[in-house]
Amino acid sequence: AHERSITIDQDAIARIDTCQLAANSPIEDFYSAAKCELICCRVDLLTKFSNTAFIEVEIRAVLMSSVHLGLSSNAYLFGVFDGHGGQSCSRHVSVSLFPYICASVLRKHEHTFRKYVSVREALKLAFEMCDEDLCRAALPDNRGQLDRQGIIVTSNEPRLSVMTAASGSCATLAHVRKRNLHVANVGDSAAVLGVVNPNGSVIARQLSRAHCVDNTDEVQRIRASHPTSEIHVLRGGRLLGELYPLRAFGDVRFKWPLDLQKVLITSSFSIVFNDDFDLFR
Repeated sequence: AHERSITIDQDAIARIDTCQLAANSPIEDFYSAAKCELICCRVDLLTKFSNTAFIEVEIRAVLMSSVHLGLSSNAYLFGVFDGHGGQSCSRHVSVSLFPYICASVLRKHEHTFRKYVSVREALKLAFEMCDEDLCRAALPDNRGQLDRQGIIVTSNEPRLSVMTAASGSCATLAHVRKRNLHVANVGDSAAVLGVVNPNGSVIARQLSRAHCVDNTDEVQRIRASHPTSEIHVLRGGRLLGELYPLRAFGDVRFKWPLDLQKVLITSSFSIVFNDDFDLFR
C-alpha cells in the first residue's frame, strides 16, 4: 500500500519509485513530485505525484528572465517531507512548497537591481518564505479572534490550524533539469546519490548535510545565536532538550515569543514524550 512507481523516461529520469514505512498512524511523512515547463515565459507546474493521490495542478507565474534562469525550464521537482509532532505541517508543506519555488523566481518589483536569480537563491528564498507564511497564517487576525478549535477566524486569509504551525517537518528537495541536479534540505532528512562504478559496484554519495548535533557547523550556529549563559540550549542532542532537527518548517514553539505561545499553543495542547518520539496531546 505504501509502494508506488511511475515511468517518466525523460532526460535523466527513467522512473520514479517510492516506498514508505508506516511507522506512525496516521503516517507523518509525505512526498511530492512535479514537472515544470517553460511555455511562453510562464511556469506550468503539472502532474503532481504524492503519497495520497495523483493530483493535477497548474500554477502560472511570469518569469523575470528567460531560460537563462535554469530553475523551472523543463525541470522536475521531488520532495520528501518528514513530519514530527503530527502530520499537519508535513502535509501542508508537501502541497505548498513547490508554488513558492515558482514564485521565488519572479521579479520582486520592476526596478529591481538583480536581473537574474540563481537556483541556490531561489530555493533558499522558497524555503524561507514558505515557513514564514506558514507561521504567519496560524496567527490571529487583527481582531485577535480564534475559534474554539484554535483555528484562526479571518475573512482575509486562509484558515490554518495552530496545530499545523506547532507541529513540524523536515524536508529534502531535488531539482532536476536535464543532467543538472540541485538539492536543498532542512532538518535531518537526507538526499543520497547512487553512483555506479566502472566495475559495476554501487556506492552511496550523500548530497545533503543534516541540521542536527552531528553537524558541527549547526552546533556553532545555534550556540552563537544564544548568550553564553544559556549553556543548556543544546541538551541530550536536542534543541532545548526536545527537538532533534535543528532546522524545520513549523515548530513555532521554538520561534514565537513566549507570551504569544501562552495564548495560542498552551491552551490548545501540551507536549509529552514517549521514548524518541515527540507527541502532542
